[in-house]
Amino acid sequence: TDKAFEVQSSEMQEIYFYTVNPDTLETEAVSVFAKSDFTDDPNNLMILIGDSLEDSGYEVGINGAVIEGENVVVDFFPDMCPVTGLTEDEEKAVLDAIAQSLLDNLAEQKGVVFRVMGEAYESENFSFGQYYVYMKNQHK
Repeated sequence: TDKAFEVQSSEMQEIYFYTVNPDTLETEAVSVFAKSDFTDDPNNLMILIGDSLEDSGYEVGINGAVIEGENVVVDFFPDMCPVTGLTEDEEKAVLDAIAQSLLDNLAEQKGVVFRVMGEAYESENFSFGQYYVYMKNQHK
């Protein structure tokens, strides 16, 4: 029985990502244990990030996340956070947490693009072109 446990534990790894501290509006690193291949799919990462942001009071409406060339594209619903209902500082913090989390975990990807229902990202505070890279991986 010890061997079975060893096999299981070796497949688990600590995954680090970011959330937002609602008091300071700064991004904070958090971690969970998950299967080592879990984070290969950006949608799985977005579930973790979304749950963590929800714990901080930000219910993020994620339509999906896909790898598109060298970028990760995150698609949001228009009527939910971060697109609506946040101050500029809150929205920037949420977007920063998401982008940094994806870049840290998806080593091959060079940038993060945000969209709303597949179109350009338009919120109460920000307007990004459909192919605008919100955050680039500085280590590439």
